[in-house]
Amino acid sequence: MTQTDHVSLLRQGKAAWGAWREANPSIHPDLREANLNGANLAGALLRGADLGKANLNRANLTDAILADCNFSGADLSGANLSRANLGRAILRDANLSRANFSEANLSAADLGGSNLSLANFTGATLSDADLSGASLSGALLRGANLGGAMLGAANLSGANLSRAYLSGSVLEGANLRGAGWRVRRARRADRRGSFRRRAGSCSRLRQRSSGLYSLGSRRGTQAVIPSW
Repeated sequence: MTQTDHVSLLRQGKAAWGAWREANPSIHPDLREANLNGANLAGALLRGADLGKANLNRANLTDAILADCNFSGADLSGANLSRANLGRAILRDANLSRANFSEANLSAADLGGSNLSLANFTGATLSDADLSGASLSGALLRGANLGGAMLGAANLSGANLSRAYLSGSVLEGANLRGAGWRVRRARRADRRGSFRRRAGSCSRLRQRSSGLYSLGSRRGTQAVIPSW
């Protein structure tokens, strides 16, 4: 099938698309630069699809299976991706501003350099994700799992990180100015001696004996959160 055929089939709806995917599991759909503006793709099986530079502005992708997809340079601004599976997806340099990722799985996803300003990540899983250089200004990360995530040079100004899980995350060079941020005392998570910490609501990190560091100033904060 050609790229045009893939787009046409996808527009026929979830049932037709799902039947074709199940019959052709080895084919990676070619949806590069496809215009899917406002499309209803809720629950769609798009695993491994190439959606590079596609227009998915305000698309409905709730509960969609998007693991291993390529969204490089795509426009997903205002899209609804709540509860979607984006594990290991590539979203580098994508426009994800104001997108809804609540309770979505973005574990090990590549979001480097992407625009995530004002995006909603409430309860989302971003463990081991690469957010280096991404813009998360004003983003809502309440209760998000950022364990092991790379946030080097990311812009988190004004972001809400209350109750976010940050064990092993690296924020070296990140801008945390105005971020809602409180870190509770470390607590033992299991008998092996691993620890957890969550963020709440304070404006900046302070150095603690637990090994959490703030290298901040009024012009911004740089932080490294070591793995325990």
